[in-house]
Amino acid sequence: MADFLLIETSSDVCSVAVAKENGFRSGGQVVVKLENSSRDHSASLAPMIKDAMEQASLSFNNLSCVGINGGPGSYTGLRIGLSTAKGICYAAGLPLIMVDSLLTYANGLVEQEKVDDEEIIIATVDNRRDELFYAVFDAALNRLQDVTLTIASDVELKKRLGGKCGVVGSAARKLSSVYPPTRLMRYEDVIPSAVNLIKPVVALFNEKQFADLAYSEPFYYKEVYIAPKSNA
Repeated sequence: MADFLLIETSSDVCSVAVAKENGFRSGGQVVVKLENSSRDHSASLAPMIKDAMEQASLSFNNLSCVGINGGPGSYTGLRIGLSTAKGICYAAGLPLIMVDSLLTYANGLVEQEKVDDEEIIIATVDNRRDELFYAVFDAALNRLQDVTLTIASDVELKKRLGGKCGVVGSAARKLSSVYPPTRLMRYEDVIPSAVNLIKPVVALFNEKQFADLAYSEPFYYKEVYIAPKSNA
């Protein structure tokens, strides 16, 4: 039976989980889950991982892999999560699995059992200014549209929102101010959590789709902007 360490740092929430695989179809079973929203991932993440592993009575050498949310999301949070995961993988000789934020949001909605077979899931991540990322999935989490960077008034996005769908993610509030919910379209709250990584990570682990430890970077999907230092 495989054991997984899962790390979520793409938002204000810092979340760590240890899970055991319980079959390909059902994904995995949560053994330990630790979360906080202090926004100080650099100080919180390592102690949370240590506590989670101790509570699960596991050493890093007992793990099968480390899975993380690779983004898009907070640039700082993503870098902290990935560098920490890489350090663990290098030290313990473990593979790394990266899952994008849109899939984790979509899976969170599915895990809440709020999706029927006729619906699509529109997962979103808020970006600076008027922009947002979104991707589209069916109820079985098959990807119908890959990650797209756009604005709320985008014509194609408007068409998607006109059908039967559930909208989740950090840009849901931004979209709801432009497109109120309807009989067909609804907004659901899915909090970023390492638990939402379990099913995608187990599937990728069984398919042996591992990230390159040396060259993998967060899924920014856009050039990183760093504000210049002020001379004042």
